[in-house]
Amino acid sequence: MVRIGASGALRRTVAALALTQLIGWGTTFHLPAVLAPDIAAGTGLTSAAVFGGVTIMLLVAAAMAPVAGRILDRQPARGCMVAGSLLVATGLLVLSQATGWPGFLSGWMVLGLATPFALGQAASVGIVQVAPDRARQALTLLLLFGGVASTVSWPLMIWLGGALGWRGTLLAFALAHALVCAPLHWLALPRRPAELPAAPGGAAAVSELDPDPEPVRGAFLLAAISFSLAGFATWGLPLQLIQVLQTYGHTEVTAVAVAMLFGPGQVAARIIEVVVGHRFAILTTGVVATALLPTSLLLLPLIGPTVAGAVLFTVLYGIAAGALSVVRAVGPLRLFGRRRYAVMAGWLMAPQNVAFAAGPFVFAAIRENFGTQVLVWVAAAAGFVSFAATALLARRAGG
Repeated sequence: MVRIGASGALRRTVAALALTQLIGWGTTFHLPAVLAPDIAAGTGLTSAAVFGGVTIMLLVAAAMAPVAGRILDRQPARGCMVAGSLLVATGLLVLSQATGWPGFLSGWMVLGLATPFALGQAASVGIVQVAPDRARQALTLLLLFGGVASTVSWPLMIWLGGALGWRGTLLAFALAHALVCAPLHWLALPRRPAELPAAPGGAAAVSELDPDPEPVRGAFLLAAISFSLAGFATWGLPLQLIQVLQTYGHTEVTAVAVAMLFGPGQVAARIIEVVVGHRFAILTTGVVATALLPTSLLLLPLIGPTVAGAVLFTVLYGIAAGALSVVRAVGPLRLFGRRRYAVMAGWLMAPQNVAFAAGPFVFAAIRENFGTQVLVWVAAAAGFVSFAATALLARRAGG
C-alpha cells in the first residue's frame, strides 16, 4: 500500500476536503432524495420537478466547468473553494426561501455555478496543487469518503426535516457551508501550489508525475467519449436498478436488498485502488473498469434471475463505477500533466456533467417506453464504446 501520510500538509488537506466534499454532495446532489416531498408541498411543484433541480445544477456546472478550469489554472484552489462554499451557502439560502419556480430555479442555478468551485473539480485540483507526486492515492481517499455522502446526509436530513422543516434544514446546511466548509478550505489548502518533485522509478509513476507528458494523439476526444459514456451508464442505470431486478423475477424486498450492494461495490473498488492501485497505470485500471461495464450487463440476462447472479451483477457494476470515478479524477493528470490539469479537467467535466444529468432521465424514459431489455442493451452499448475509447487511449499513451 502506498502511504500518503508522510506529509502533514497532505493529511490536513485530505481530511478537510473529505469532510467538505461529504457536506457538499450530501447537501446538494442528495438533497431531493429525502426532502423532495416537503419541497414540492412548500413550493407547489411536483416531486419530479424537484428532482429536476439536480439536473439544472449539473447542466449549469457543465457550462461553468471550462471557465472554472481556467481560473483554477491561474489561481490557487484555496480562494476558489472558499468562494465556492460561500456561493453554495447563497444557493441554499435562495432555495430555502423559494415559493415557486422563480426561487427554485434561481437556487439550483446558483448551486450549479458553485459546483465546479466547491465540489469535485476544485477539490481534485486542490489535491494536485498540494501533493502532485501523491495525487492518485489522495484523490482515491477523497472519493472513498465522498462515496458515503448519502449514508450520512439522508438520516441527518430526516432528523433535521422533522425538527426544523425543509426550509430550516436548508438554512442549517447554508450555515454549514459558510461556517465550516469555507474556513476549512482557507485553513487546509496552500497559498500557492507545491513544486513537483522528481518522479521515482517505475513507468507508471513517471508518466503520472510528468508535468508535461508527451502529447497523446486524440487524447481529449477519446477521454471525453470514455469518461462521458461510462458516466452516462453508471449514473443512469443505478436509479433504475430496483425495477430492472424486479423484471428478472425478484420481489421488491429482494431487489431493494440487492440494489443496495451497488454502493459497497463502489467503496470496495476505491479501497482496492488505495491498497494496490499504484502498481498499475491509471489507464490500465480504466480499461479493466470499462470492460466490466458491458461484461456485467451482457451477463445479466443469463444470471439475473437468480439471487446469486443478481448480487454478482450488482457488485461488479458497482466496482466498475467506483474504479471509473478514480480514473476520471486521475486520468487527466496522466494525459495532460500537472501544468494543464486544471484546464483540461475543466473541459472534460463539461460533457461529463451533461452525461451525468441526462443519464437518469434517458434511462427512465427508455425503461418506460421500450422496456428493461432495451435499457440493458443501451447501457451495454455505452459501456462497450467507453471501453473501446479507453483501450485505444491506453494503447496510444503506452499504458
